[in-house]
Amino acid sequence: MAVQVLGFAHVMPDLPEYRSVVDGSVIRGRAHHRAHLKEHGVFEVGNERLPPRKPKPLPPLVDDIKRAIAETRRR
Repeated sequence: MAVQVLGFAHVMPDLPEYRSVVDGSVIRGRAHHRAHLKEHGVFEVGNERLPPRKPKPLPPLVDDIKRAIAETRRR
């Protein structure tokens, strides 16, 4: 017996019209919003894509280990 599972897509509504704080023009939707931000060289904080971070290398631990061993032997 086969069972079919139905998935439902999440559809986001378009942005309501608003007046731009950059130049005062009326923005009429999500695509217009993205184009307007790109045209003026601005971005929304939290929505920008950051470049991937390179992990910082850990400092060498050899000296710390040798010191800890030496302190343990002195006790």
